[in-house]
Amino acid sequence: MSRSIDDQNLVAIDLEFDDAEDAGALLAKMERIWQGPGKDVMQNPVAWVVETVETIDF
Repeated sequence: MSRSIDDQNLVAIDLEFDDAEDAGALLAKMERIWQGPGKDVMQNPVAWVVETVETIDF
C-alpha cells in the first residue's frame, strides 16, 4: 500500500494474483462495492489489471 506525498487522500494498493482471471474477479467485486456502500467513502476509484513483463532489482 502506498500513499501520495502530494495528496494524502490518494492511496495505491498493489496486489498479486495467480492469473488474470482471479484479478478480474476481484476487480468486478470491487466495482460493485464502489457503486454501492463504497461510494460514500471513495472518490473516483480507478483500478487496472496489469501483467509484469520484466523485473529489475536495483
